[in-house]
Amino acid sequence: MRSLFASVALLAAVSSSAAAQITVTSSNGAPDPGPLAGQTNLLNFTGCTTPTGIVITGGACKTTSSSGNWAQPARSFSGGAFYTTTSPYPSSTVVIDFSTWLSTNAVSTVSSLSLYWGSIDSYQRLEVLDGSNNVLATIQGSSFPPANGDQSGQTTNRRVNLAFGTSQAASFRKLRFVSNQAAFEFDDVALATSVVPEPATVSLLAGALGLLGVFAGRRKRNANRVA
Repeated sequence: MRSLFASVALLAAVSSSAAAQITVTSSNGAPDPGPLAGQTNLLNFTGCTTPTGIVITGGACKTTSSSGNWAQPARSFSGGAFYTTTSPYPSSTVVIDFSTWLSTNAVSTVSSLSLYWGSIDSYQRLEVLDGSNNVLATIQGSSFPPANGDQSGQTTNRRVNLAFGTSQAASFRKLRFVSNQAAFEFDDVALATSVVPEPATVSLLAGALGLLGVFAGRRKRNANRVA
């Protein structure tokens, strides 16, 4: 039996700096083990709605499979609706833009992101983008063998997790799903985030650090007098 998160270890961004890497791991699905600890399931497509501030272009939300067009990911965490690329092919794309949601919620960094990738095929790819559409990493469907589109298999329906290095954690804004044939189906997109401290909190912390400095100085002076 494979470990829950077999180290696929696709160092998706080629760099000599650990801060500039995105590490990809995955686990067998059918059923989907769900988001990792610390992640919030933002997109489960229930009712084919999305949270305010998250913008999706291309493709379509679906509630059932359609032979030859798309297949519901096998036993996803939330069940029900899912998202998929649609014709025309090749190079059908779906883009999820988190920019406004991140800004509205004062999110400073995204430390990790996971999603349930259904019936994985070798002709699919997932791209991680910054706000200017620069590609931070590319994950190919072929990275998860057998990648043969089996609609019910554990190895072709997977929870895929992206752990961001420091630079990607701060610059991540979008996901782009690209498929050359029918189709790229996914569900339950989850993020682990850090929030920018409110000004009052920053001021309070600065004040506390200042007081610690004062107390430390007094202790040092008192110690010198005793000596």
